[in-house]
Amino acid sequence: MKLKNPLLPLENFIPDGEAHTMRDGRTYLYGSMDVYPEFWCCERYKVFSTKGMEDLQDHGVSMDAAWIPDPAVHYLYAPDAIEKGGKTYLYICCDDQSEWVAVADTPAGPFSEPSKMEGAQGIDPAVFVDDDGTAYYYWGQFQLNGCRLKENMREIEEGSVVRGLITEKEHFFHEGSSMRKRNGIYYLVFADVSRGKPSPYGGTPTCLGYATSTNPLGPFIYRGVIIDNAACDPASWNNHGSIEEIDEQWYVFYHRSTCGESRMRRACCERIYFDEQGLIQEVPMTSSGANAYLDAKGLLFDAPLACALSGTCYIDALKRGREERIVRIEEGDTAVFRYIRMAGERQCKIKTEGKGICILTACDANGEERELGRTYVEKGGETAFPIESVEGIYELKLEFRTPEDLEFISFTLQ
Repeated sequence: MKLKNPLLPLENFIPDGEAHTMRDGRTYLYGSMDVYPEFWCCERYKVFSTKGMEDLQDHGVSMDAAWIPDPAVHYLYAPDAIEKGGKTYLYICCDDQSEWVAVADTPAGPFSEPSKMEGAQGIDPAVFVDDDGTAYYYWGQFQLNGCRLKENMREIEEGSVVRGLITEKEHFFHEGSSMRKRNGIYYLVFADVSRGKPSPYGGTPTCLGYATSTNPLGPFIYRGVIIDNAACDPASWNNHGSIEEIDEQWYVFYHRSTCGESRMRRACCERIYFDEQGLIQEVPMTSSGANAYLDAKGLLFDAPLACALSGTCYIDALKRGREERIVRIEEGDTAVFRYIRMAGERQCKIKTEGKGICILTACDANGEERELGRTYVEKGGETAFPIESVEGIYELKLEFRTPEDLEFISFTLQ
């Protein structure tokens, strides 16, 4: 089985995911790190890697704000990284709006020799090396700036800066740019405000949108949304990620808020597909992640596996001696698990605390829903109940009725 969502062990909150497959054949995930619910990000970066989306390696801390020679730097925001000339370059943005670059001999770091990116000030750096070896650098919020880099990967080439490559007004661009190339087309992925709560030019940036061009410095045409994370948590406020091809399959990497906090975000991924014109089809959030589906048999449907929530409920954080669980459940709230391959299972065993009715339904590819079974839980612990036997790939939904201090922990199907 490949990695499912969320991708990383639950104690790791790594948003702003930039995935890059490097020369050693492993895909490295770079991102910021959420530690404090009161603040965006923290003082450190960590790097994770995978081979073919099947294993997972934690490489530990790759950069610390204390390693940057500027006392004004306290927090590290979203990074990006790239390989060139046998080195890996890490591009960093900080809480004082400065941007830096550091270098390492391996993609995992740790990174050293930080120097300031003069001429670039703001947030969310992105870096891209084209087929001819030319390196490009992007940064900014509300309007994106782009330029070419000198051979040393540390300086902006004079006269190459283009401002307003994409804007919030014309492209729904909020922040968090990321560049890739496929079949001669340049794909600029970014946090997109075309949906959600009202803002001057649209909604909140819970979507990853994208624009395309035949030139890495534009002009770019807005093409639409790749994924929307609005349903991950009532507090979901932003998104930031990238697309990457791994073993001939393309994925979108993004984050989801959790714990009822906009600033506690977990790394996730989905499989994506391009049509004949090279346009990306929008995909929903799933539990299956890098897999086309998960087999119901032997699977623990625990709270973190839920890929979408409705109502006021959210996934509460892991605590000592206590599993993560869905809490603050109100009448009619739901938790969704997609995509699941059913093979005639006839019983659901659900683990809860508190009282209420739990209803399990299955939705097929045509959008047709059927109730599989329901039970009333009143003592907490595990409750087994019969379900209708179905076969095929489904979206499973757990609906809660008449809850009294009800908390959902997990269920299994047999």
